[in-house]
Amino acid sequence: MRRALDRELTSVAVVDGAVAAFSLAHTDRRGRYWSGMTGTLRALRGRGLAKGPLPMSWW
Repeated sequence: MRRALDRELTSVAVVDGAVAAFSLAHTDRRGRYWSGMTGTLRALRGRGLAKGPLPMSWW
């Protein structure tokens, strides 16, 4: 199974014009998705920035 980055589900949170958080999504193109990586700037952690843009189907 080969996973590919899904740009439609990948999200970025911007604060004051700079990237503050991101979440990469991968798919096998058969309807299954995985979180590839999620990150938030240390100074902005704990505010829900990385999980806010994720599709509700992930929860």
